[in-house]
Amino acid sequence: MKKRVAILFGGVSVEHEVSVISGVQAYHAIDTRLFEPIPVYITKNGRWYTGDALTDVSRYVEGPKLLESCNEVSPRPIRGDWNLYPLASSFLKHSQPIPVDIYFPVFHGSFGEDGSIQGLFQMMDVPFVGCDVGSASLTMDKVAMKQALLGLQLPVVQSCWFSRFEFEESPQEVMAQVKAETGFPCILKPATLGSSVGIEVVKSEDEFFDAAGRVTSYCPKVLVEVFLHDMFELNCSVVGNDAYQKTSVLERPLSSGELLSFADKYERSGGGAKGKTGGGKGSSMASMDRVIPADVSEERTQEVQLLAKRVFRGLGCSGVSRIDFMVDRLTDKVYVNELNSIPGSLSFYLWEKTELPFEDLLTELIQLSLIRYREKQMTIYSYDTNLFALHAGSSRGGSKSKLGGKVAPSDR
Repeated sequence: MKKRVAILFGGVSVEHEVSVISGVQAYHAIDTRLFEPIPVYITKNGRWYTGDALTDVSRYVEGPKLLESCNEVSPRPIRGDWNLYPLASSFLKHSQPIPVDIYFPVFHGSFGEDGSIQGLFQMMDVPFVGCDVGSASLTMDKVAMKQALLGLQLPVVQSCWFSRFEFEESPQEVMAQVKAETGFPCILKPATLGSSVGIEVVKSEDEFFDAAGRVTSYCPKVLVEVFLHDMFELNCSVVGNDAYQKTSVLERPLSSGELLSFADKYERSGGGAKGKTGGGKGSSMASMDRVIPADVSEERTQEVQLLAKRVFRGLGCSGVSRIDFMVDRLTDKVYVNELNSIPGSLSFYLWEKTELPFEDLLTELIQLSLIRYREKQMTIYSYDTNLFALHAGSSRGGSKSKLGGKVAPSDR
């Protein structure tokens, strides 16, 4: 019997459209001999819809009209209830619960790649593809991820960070900190955004204040990194879990400026025009200008692949990720830049060059989710005791040490 796989995409994120393309690509590539895919689109204001019309990327220009032929649905955050339920407005179209066996999030950015949706799935006790709450939230926060990479003794560029509050309260002090720890030029990055959204190259103190104001409008936390004057990027995808990891070939992205921009990734190469109707393989990250396999030595390739495995396992990832690296041409040193826990197009273009077709990649990701779910069922999450029964009759309020008593602020 086929497993029913809900493929979720869109979401409340500045990377909404990119997620739609990636999700529809996955929908069309999944092995329908094994799985029955269910498209689930989450709008920019967080409403859930399903319907066949959602599987054609070209129809998203219709806006709200697209949703008229779709069912609005919602999950229930109840342990063991994996269904999607039509809302009252959709009863005339589809009144029965929609059974789901596995959830497959293909979100990019906030509320989908940051542990939020993963927490819902874990509450529902349903199998889901990709990172769990901890690794998803860690890898979504560039500041926390940088600190974790340092703890793992992995090579990263010098950095610091500041908050929106700190910048608004003491902009001169923040600028002085940046000058002391990274110097100028430097790079400012919104800590919780991807796809190069909001990134600024700051070449001098005079440019800092305006740039910091723009970046903090995207995110309340900003990562600051040393700017490498002469470098190139290498990316490597990893599939696996904590027990095993395998790596793809490397890619060398080609940028039109100092840094790889959103336009380089999604606009300059023509977006979805190359793909088949419905969101083909020419869309999204798959259409970006790049060299695959990367034109580097075998020794450098193996070095990056080994680092990619260390990053993936060290950050507790599962499913498919893409790890981005920078190579300083002046020193020939490789630095870990960041990990994308749900990479654009699920990095299928790297795996196809590694002789793993997109269809087989998706099957392996689903299998990994089922392995994790089975392991989770073997874990004890409750302790067979009843403290209330043990203490019944012995606790009558008053003391903070007794059940039912007052709790001092320091004990909360």
